[in-house]
Amino acid sequence: ELLEGRRVSCGVGGIFLFAPLIQQLGLPEVVAQAGLPGSKQIPALQFFLSFLALKLIGKERLSQVNDLNFDEGMGLFAGLNILPKCTAISDYSYRLDTPILDRLLQGFVRNMNRQHAYRSQTINLDFHSIPHWGEEAVLETHWVPTRGQRLKGALTLFAQDCQSGLFQYAQADILRSEAA
Repeated sequence: ELLEGRRVSCGVGGIFLFAPLIQQLGLPEVVAQAGLPGSKQIPALQFFLSFLALKLIGKERLSQVNDLNFDEGMGLFAGLNILPKCTAISDYSYRLDTPILDRLLQGFVRNMNRQHAYRSQTINLDFHSIPHWGEEAVLETHWVPTRGQRLKGALTLFAQDCQSGLFQYAQADILRSEAA
């Protein structure tokens, strides 16, 4: 009904193959329950789907959304006429704080549990130190086994279902005092 018989071109038409999975996983409800921010022009779900679209086609940086500025098909995937511009999508990402992202992750994991996606009673916990190579860093020092030394960086934790290989939890800003 959005297009009323109109044809729209899309540089990556295969992205629409994910639409049934998005509905099956209940992502629109997860976004609504998480309380993601939105605006009158771009509601929360459309921002979320814009970010998801970039990830699904392998765009590593938000600035790469400019490659898709006039791709009506990608906009249609997100429920918009075109994807948000780089400034809008970058500004939005700064509005997503830890409590909002935690609620989003919890809602997603709940829905994955309802779908019986996690099949194992065993979880693989994996800590990683990601070194920071820049000049100025307010990051703590953490042990980096591959280097055999403590370096400034981020301590991360991943919890993965052993049988399905799906992630159940991820945290990227663990303080050294919280590591235990």
